[in-house]
Amino acid sequence: MSSPELLHDLLYLGDHLSCKNYKADMGTGFKYDEEKKGVILENVTLQHNYIFFLIEGEVEVNYNEITGKRIKSTEMFFLPKSATVGAKVIKDSKLLVFMFDQLLSGCDKFVLESYMPMIADKPFKFEPLPIKYPITEFNHLLIYCLRNGMNCSHLHDAKHKELFYYLRGFYTKEELAAFFYPIIGKELNFRNFILDNYHKVSNINDLVEISNMGRSSFFTKFKEEFGMTAKTWVDKQLARDVFLASGEPDITIKELEYRFGFDTHLKFNRFCKANYGCTPSQLVSDQCLNFRNPVTEVSLKKKIK
Repeated sequence: MSSPELLHDLLYLGDHLSCKNYKADMGTGFKYDEEKKGVILENVTLQHNYIFFLIEGEVEVNYNEITGKRIKSTEMFFLPKSATVGAKVIKDSKLLVFMFDQLLSGCDKFVLESYMPMIADKPFKFEPLPIKYPITEFNHLLIYCLRNGMNCSHLHDAKHKELFYYLRGFYTKEELAAFFYPIIGKELNFRNFILDNYHKVSNINDLVEISNMGRSSFFTKFKEEFGMTAKTWVDKQLARDVFLASGEPDITIKELEYRFGFDTHLKFNRFCKANYGCTPSQLVSDQCLNFRNPVTEVSLKKKIK
């Protein structure tokens, strides 16, 4: 698909720009992007859920423990909030990016919750889906509107809902269950709350407090949703995040300690010994190249600097 031409200018652009519903900052919603071959995105922790529609080109994606996944033209892929992600553009690429925090439709939430039995006891596989018609035309028209300056928040909300109509209408339940695997749960609002906030607090008690739930109800619901205790889950997320961050170029032990809240070197040393079987010095010098993440039961690997 060639880049959409601006066949007609958007009328009354000033009215659009002055409207309070114009999306000046693209925190969530749709965005059209073009990237040149060779562009590299270093590891970042996502603050929103993302669906990437690769209109043209090819990219290589690193997603948590999964590295070097190639996504090709006319494919789409999903990345959840709180994931650690890096990417490299293999061929000049054109993408439509959709960012969202929560599903706008109660029906869509119910549908994703209903997929839970389909993924129970199945390992996660990060696989793209083909961009099918009518989503091809949906993308083409939306890109045209965005490039012309039509950027109203109401348009983004309407397109959000429209997209999920097409997903439910033209992809199998099995395809969607595998695609949205990381955010599927028994209760999406609770799962979304945890993913939004676990890294913003210093301990589990703070997380319970901001949930406005009783302690017993919180811990019961957490174990039902994530299959393990809250402490175990948070500890293992931290182990994953520290391990991936330790592979960043020129990272230091002090930077890791500061970033992840270790107030003494002794605590960080004990943490590394317990989780990776090595010292902090060995971790940042790439003498610890992999470890098995107990949350996903997948071995994480680092690229040698």
